[in-house]
Amino acid sequence: MVIAKMEPRSTLAINHPQPGERGTRGRGALHKLRTKRDDMSNRTVMIVDDEERLVRNTTKIFERLGSTVHRAFSGEEALDILGQHDVDVVFLDVNMPGMNGIETLAKIKQRHPLVQVIMITGAFNRDQAAEGLRLGANDFLLKPVNISEFVAKADEAFNKRKEMEKKLQMMSD
Repeated sequence: MVIAKMEPRSTLAINHPQPGERGTRGRGALHKLRTKRDDMSNRTVMIVDDEERLVRNTTKIFERLGSTVHRAFSGEEALDILGQHDVDVVFLDVNMPGMNGIETLAKIKQRHPLVQVIMITGAFNRDQAAEGLRLGANDFLLKPVNISEFVAKADEAFNKRKEMEKKLQMMSD
């Protein structure tokens, strides 16, 4: 059974297991993702990237896991969506035309400080990574990103958000 139909040159990759290992392909991966389904339901994720295939394929994965998914193809569109919807985790491409990912991150954290942002990039740049982390990004993922990595990072970020909400609630009581 195929988890997500992959198109040629897509930047979403699947880990290939080493001999004797169970990787993110086949029945083992499908079982892991089905198990994750209960963990990922009632969560809202946004994928922001100018690469339509990555957005489409990643959306399918999170929807199959029971998450609500918003899609944006620019920083401006992402900010509009965040103004209308409560989003837990944003996967944000660093290099996009118009408002780049670093500028978008700064505006997201200024307007929606509890939103957890994971930056994704095809070309790692140490200065961009440092700036992104300084502005509040949770992590940086290098394309191609495999399915299990997307899901694991979303899970970590969601848990961090819930932890922050809990602390804020305790402080206001």
